[in-house]
Amino acid sequence: MSFLSPGFAWLFLCLPVIVILYLLRPRHNDHPVPSTLLWQRALAQEQAQRPLQKLRRHLLLPLQLLTSAVLILCLMHPVMNSGKSTDMIFVFDLSASMQTREDGGSRLDLARAHALQLLDRMDPGSEVTVITQSLSTLCPLSRSTDRVLARRILDGLRAQDGPADLDAALSLARSLKAETEAGICVFTDKDTLSDPDLHLECLGTPQNNTAMTAFDVRDGLAFVALRAYGAGGVRTVRLTGDGTVLDVRTLEVPDNGQASLSLACPACSVYTAEILESDALAPDNIRHSIPGTDMHYTAVMNFDSLFLSSLLTLRSDVTVLRSDSGAEADLYISGPRPLVLSTSPETAVNAGEEISWQGRFPAPGSDPVFRACRFQDVSLRCYVPLLSGTPLMSLGEDALITRLPDGFALGFDLQDTNLALRYDFPLLMSGMLEELIPSTSLQTGTGECGTAVTFALPASAEQLLLQSPDGTQQTVPASRFTDTRLSGIYTLSWQDRAESHTARFALSVPESESDTTLTASGHSGDSPAEHSGRRDLRLILLGVLLLLLFLEWGVYCRGA
Repeated sequence: MSFLSPGFAWLFLCLPVIVILYLLRPRHNDHPVPSTLLWQRALAQEQAQRPLQKLRRHLLLPLQLLTSAVLILCLMHPVMNSGKSTDMIFVFDLSASMQTREDGGSRLDLARAHALQLLDRMDPGSEVTVITQSLSTLCPLSRSTDRVLARRILDGLRAQDGPADLDAALSLARSLKAETEAGICVFTDKDTLSDPDLHLECLGTPQNNTAMTAFDVRDGLAFVALRAYGAGGVRTVRLTGDGTVLDVRTLEVPDNGQASLSLACPACSVYTAEILESDALAPDNIRHSIPGTDMHYTAVMNFDSLFLSSLLTLRSDVTVLRSDSGAEADLYISGPRPLVLSTSPETAVNAGEEISWQGRFPAPGSDPVFRACRFQDVSLRCYVPLLSGTPLMSLGEDALITRLPDGFALGFDLQDTNLALRYDFPLLMSGMLEELIPSTSLQTGTGECGTAVTFALPASAEQLLLQSPDGTQQTVPASRFTDTRLSGIYTLSWQDRAESHTARFALSVPESESDTTLTASGHSGDSPAEHSGRRDLRLILLGVLLLLLFLEWGVYCRGA
């Protein structure tokens, strides 16, 4: 047996006080006598021989002492250990559906309140572990006996806007259970568990919800689709563009059905559609659309090159023109020696006299345009040393490839090398073209929370900074972003040759999280109470206390 509130033990010091007060209590019966002299002598002799006579003569005192002791034990909260593990592992589902509103808060609030109750019933020295699952599996608290820290962790849990696959979290919980024999309690609203080693804590009741399942803007027309889970009804849809209200429409959505509408809209950079009526799940009432910009480039060549023409035709966004007049274009290619790729028609490159060279290409430098290039078995017959730009590859003291303020220069003719026949050639040209004319629009449009976002940035892009819908900022890799937990608009900014660039994309709640009519329907495994490791003895002591009060009342009424 142990006590959850041993601090009340100091109240046992009051028991001697009760005895002292009882001994000092005067008890007199009036009787008329001729004289008190003999009574005084007899009383003194009796007290000297039997000092505890009063204690044996009266039953009220032991009853009162026993009643006080039982009351103090109740305050100390005694429990009886059952022999099972007292450690607990809490697994929380932090998916978007856990934000569903219920009476008294969200489903996550219900899960938190129940976990706190279980925490209060655990032994003081028992360990608690908290595992959360959203896009990733986290363990913010591992085998801790600190109840204050555990409460702080539970109070700080927040549901995200994406899905949650509990398999990884349950795998971690089972591995911890194998080490500690702890009980596992899973808090989720999805009825997907049937493992007898787990306890599924049912959360919430079926709720009616209307979600915006699609929103897209193309060619001045906005398309909106709604779906009702449970009862439908009339819904009001508001369309805004760049913060300005463009249109407001009402739409009748049938029960457990779908409805859609189309709205004409002017050109804007960001569109937002929102359901104005509140329902069970708020995050799926709004979606954003960011139209991408379909880029198309024109490249002008002043000489004939089968290798370059074939390479450029692989780019569907590039049109190649043959011109000697310097016509307006996005990319200007001049040659053949030196070969110049530039975004300006006025780029001039100074070069030295032709040098014959029978040898191999030098090793590539560290510049991003040489990414994945090896230049093995690449030979060169002749070249001209470049005198303009920053050298990227040199042959001895002669610059062979240089970076210009608005392009690149190669000091050799493609006919004088076998480079165009090697895999290094398309890699080298692709790296240069990506810097000069990026192949993909950087406004990535829309997606769903929980799905990784891929960026197609120039090789020279640096200082990538991503701002989330909640205002937080973080640096991200140059190609992929996976922390897509929040719905809303993300802003990506980066530097490219001292120029600042930005792009935006929007994420929405997955449709799979909008069905709030499906909830966990039953329990599996032992209840958390069976894993709490003890039996509460306060009810038994309260029964004993009530019995003692009745006995004391009966003794008092009989005048004992």
